[in-house]
Amino acid sequence: MKRYLIGKGHLENQSHYPYGVSYCPANIHKPIEIWEGIGPASQGGCFSPEQALKDKWKQHFTISRSMWFIPYIERMKKGESIELQEIIDKHESLFNRPIGTATHGESF
Repeated sequence: MKRYLIGKGHLENQSHYPYGVSYCPANIHKPIEIWEGIGPASQGGCFSPEQALKDKWKQHFTISRSMWFIPYIERMKKGESIELQEIIDKHESLFNRPIGTATHGESF
């Protein structure tokens, strides 16, 4: 399954400990991936739109510069079908670079 890097960032003075948000459209029920850290000590997981919008994940969206993705998650929560290209285009217009991708077993 291909995953798309929505955003990645670090807490100040902790460049070794990333926070990130990615999107896996093939995971129909839990397409939003929210994570922090690297390897066995990492935290997070795959979430439904409803779960991803909970307040406890807001810091992850802020640190990873992924707040722009929240309106898409809200649309998904309402049952709206969103074209992947729309998300890719928005990312590229915001960051002026192609969206990162990874497949199962790869990290960003």
